[in-house]
Amino acid sequence: MIKEYSNTGRKQYFAAANGYTGFRSLFGEIFKSEDYDRIFVLKGGPGTGKSTLTRRVLSHAEKIGIGCEAIYCSSDPSSLDGAIISKDGVKIAVLDGTSPHERDAVIPGAVDEIINLADGFDICAMKAERERITELCKDKKAAYERAYSILRSAGSVWDTAFNIFLKSKLYYKAELFAKELFKDDKKSYLGPFKRKLISSFSRLGHTHLMPEENATDQLISIRGDGISEYIVMGLLFDLHYAAVGVQEKYLSPFSENICDGFCTSSNQYVITNENASYDVSMIDSHDCPELVSLLSTHRELLSLSSGAFDEASKYHFELESIYSAHIDFTENERLLKRITEYIDSRLGV
Repeated sequence: MIKEYSNTGRKQYFAAANGYTGFRSLFGEIFKSEDYDRIFVLKGGPGTGKSTLTRRVLSHAEKIGIGCEAIYCSSDPSSLDGAIISKDGVKIAVLDGTSPHERDAVIPGAVDEIINLADGFDICAMKAERERITELCKDKKAAYERAYSILRSAGSVWDTAFNIFLKSKLYYKAELFAKELFKDDKKSYLGPFKRKLISSFSRLGHTHLMPEENATDQLISIRGDGISEYIVMGLLFDLHYAAVGVQEKYLSPFSENICDGFCTSSNQYVITNENASYDVSMIDSHDCPELVSLLSTHRELLSLSSGAFDEASKYHFELESIYSAHIDFTENERLLKRITEYIDSRLGV
């Protein structure tokens, strides 16, 4: 089930995803050092305050009216992986540079600055927790491996269902619907489109962040029976890309070959689960029992995978509680002050 987060007035998306082929990241595309004035790369174990520091930087920027983008964690959408602060062409980023999206200083000093939040650890106290930490890390790794293994199986089922749909009369219905819905706004966009992730798959299931950057444009949302909406969205993307151009393509967390939506110069198209502009479930699969069975299996596998991610998260949260109990957060306050003062000075606040 897709959960939609409420509008915040900020741009918000993910920079990584858990999918059929494992973990994949767009961090390299989003955080190109040459595009930024400064990138603060946060290092440190769980519970060292990376997400909290990032959230406070984001809040500071919003309070003083500077444009910002929130990048949420693909494994825990309640947590932040990064923030981008920008004004008049100057961009500053704060990001989590730890595994699985590990980031080093690409342009050391001149752009990238590594900040180690683990400097405040009570090393003696941490050594006493060594056995428990080691055990939790092993359990967490095993749970993630199980989650990705189940996701791979779900991907195989999805591919089979997709190919059956393409060869059935349902695809013809999807084509007709996409052509009827297609709006040729005559506003061509010739530049390359950006790729973004506005949904994730994690312990919370399939989670959507509704895009904010074109909130004044017409938002067209589509819901369906579990596969028809993705077929229609892919067809709509192809039609708009060829006729009027596309500014952004929203990739599915499960596969780059599945389209979650896109935006043109005047319209946005997204897949949703409720309050949709259009319901394409009339292009349903009930006339094809094999497809119904496959989609049911796919949902069951996703549920099992989500459960394994939830188990991994429980180990992670326990690690956070251990680490946070043995660290002095005074240094984080000093770092927050330094980062926000840098933002203020560079962006002319």
